[in-house]
Parts: sequence; structure tokens; C-alpha cells
Amino acid sequence: MAPTDPLFLQYTSGSTGEPKGIIVTDGALRANIQFNNAIWAQVGILDWAHSRGERPTFFSWVPQYHDMGLVIMFLSPFFGGYRGHYCSPMTFVINPTIWVSLISKYHCHSSIAPDFAYALTARKYREKPVANVDLSCLWLLFSGGEPLHQRSPLEFEKVFQPLGLRKVYFLLSALIICNASLTYLFIPLCLPKNWFSHCYGIGENVCSVSNCLGMVLRPKRGQNASCIGPADHDYGYGNVLLRIVDPNSLCEVSEGTKGEIWISSPSVAAGYFEKSDEENDDIFRARIHVNSSVEESKDQQRTFLRTGDLAFAEGGRIFICGRIKDMIIFHGENYFPQDVENAAQCSGPDTIRPGCVAAFTHNVDRSAALHLELFFTVQAAPPNQFCLTTLVVIWRSYSRFGKEP
Repeated sequence: MAPTDPLFLQYTSGSTGEPKGIIVTDGALRANIQFNNAIWAQVGILDWAHSRGERPTFFSWVPQYHDMGLVIMFLSPFFGGYRGHYCSPMTFVINPTIWVSLISKYHCHSSIAPDFAYALTARKYREKPVANVDLSCLWLLFSGGEPLHQRSPLEFEKVFQPLGLRKVYFLLSALIICNASLTYLFIPLCLPKNWFSHCYGIGENVCSVSNCLGMVLRPKRGQNASCIGPADHDYGYGNVLLRIVDPNSLCEVSEGTKGEIWISSPSVAAGYFEKSDEENDDIFRARIHVNSSVEESKDQQRTFLRTGDLAFAEGGRIFICGRIKDMIIFHGENYFPQDVENAAQCSGPDTIRPGCVAAFTHNVDRSAALHLELFFTVQAAPPNQFCLTTLVVIWRSYSRFGKEP
């Protein structure tokens, strides 16, 4: 089979548009699998397993029809000759603590899950502890698939450190209030001893793109963003470049300026199924235009994948802000849904059900004006307290953005 031969179609989620079939080729899949195995070797998962006299073992409840579950946790361990244990995502949803129970039972060394799973599992375990959970087997947990909230891994660590989870060594350097959320700046002191790593991936790149090894770093500029790794990296399977480009001018922007993430890597897929060559070239084989403020480089000779994700570069690292299509324009200013949702959650932490907040804009009367709508679930409370809580949350959420409801 040739590297350019199609293997399968991986469909996008359809959260920001109609689902599209991504044409994953043999060469792209092999490159991404090599990337994942190289990451595991670099962060010490393989050495950790061998030091315990065990075969590297992974656990996942993430859907195997999703690129993260299929490529990272199913195909990559298989091709590496490692062991994998799995359960249905519905099993996790019904009983979140089964995640740590099965990790303990099968002595797994690594796992991956979206951000919400860390806070949810910690909360459910606090409410109803499970017997005989020992997480001393774990070397590293990955978070990916959705925006990261700094409090999620911290809550997870607080609950499960007494059960063998290795301590995260970090220095709390600064507390920054940015937009509507509290953002922490962490400086890792001992990366090999960290148990948590934030990763970034996109189906159009098969799955994995980059990895912020160690505890998640926040930008010095105080913007609400998460580090997803270095701008350039090579883990033995080919050079990967991440560039921040103005989506309109198609020119690379300067450091600290927000723009679209463009990726050049051996894992970029062939295109979307049943889309024209012109459409696929615009997304999967885009070229950076020369900008007079940025020196011309070999980047102009490469083709890039346009991700639709907004980010900025700082100190050789990429910090992601969110999806461009998800952006909420409110009173002439740009916000991301997760920032508004986090503001609501922080405004009523004891009364709003965790993870049950949704923010979006809605055109009520078909006019040009958009209305910001906020939906959330209030935990059990008397009717009068429910009404008061709702008003307080709405007022505080809007006030944190300097607006009136």
C-alpha cells in the first residue's frame, strides 16, 4: 500500500458545521502513530513500565470511533506492541469513578480524557469513595479534545494524590485575573515527576499535533489561553511546524498577536471526501503569504493545514484561545463560550451544577442585533433561592465582562 492511498474516512464532529469525511491516508496514519509512540517514550511511560517489570499498558473509555480514542488509545498501542484495556463511554458516564478503578485494577500506566472528566471523576469520588484504588501505577494522564480549565487537574490531584497519584511539582508564580476567569501561571520545577499533560489534536491531522509536556503553562501576557506545545518539534517521524497566521491576509503574524493555527506535518490528511480539489487545497494545502514585517523563510515553500483554531505564539510556544467559529461577538467585543461559561460557574460555584453551563448568541427577532444567552442548571434549592441565585449568577457573569445584562 502506498503512503498516499486512503485507509478510512474520519468524520468531524459537526459542532461548528456539517460533518465532513476526512480522508486519512496510510502515510498520514503511520506518521501520527509514530508521533504518539515517540511521545510516550520521551515522557518516560515506557521506561516506567519496564522498571516495574510490566508491559506498557493503557486504559481508555474515550469512544473508539472518535479520532482521539481510535488513533491515540487503540491503534497506537496496538502498533507499538503494548497492552490496552477499554470500556464503553456510557459506562464512564454512568459511573465516572470506574475510570480510576479500572486503571488500578489493570495497573495501567497512562490514559487520556477530555477536561471535564477530571473534575467529574474527582467530584464523584468525593461523594462516594471507591475501595481498593491504587494509582501508584500511573505515570502520565493526558487531557485533550476540549478547552482546558486549570482547576480540573488540580481538583483531580487533590482527591487522588492520597491514593498514589504522583505529586505535581510546581511553583505558583502569579495569579492573574483575565476576562472572566482566574488564570494561573505555573512554572514546572520537575517535569518528569508530573502526572498531567495537555495535548492538542485535530482530525484533519489524523489526530495528534503537539503536546505540552508537564504541567500546563499559562502565557506571561495574562491572556486566557492554554499552552499546547512548541511551535516546532520533531519526535523522530518528521518535522512539525505550527504557525500563527492572519486568516484574512494569510500572512504570519508577530509574536503575541492572535491568529489562526496552521500546521505543516507528515500527518496532514489528503482532504475532505467529495470536496473539490480547490476547496481541499484551500484548507489542507494552504500557503503563507510573504509579510514585509516577517522575514521570508522556508515556510513559504511548505503547504499548511488551516485548523480554524485561534492562538498566539510566545517564547517559542503556542497558546490556544479557542475555535474561531465559536467566537461570540458581544457589544462589539470578542469572547469565547468557555470564558463566559467559566464566569457563570465561578459566580455560583456552590449553586450551579458543575459542567452544566452553555453560552451562545441568538438572533431573536431576525434583526442584526445578537443576544447573548446563558443556560445553566442550578442544584437543588428552594424556589425563592433558585430565583435569587439565577439573578445573581447572570449579573455577576455579565459584570465580569464589564457589561450590563
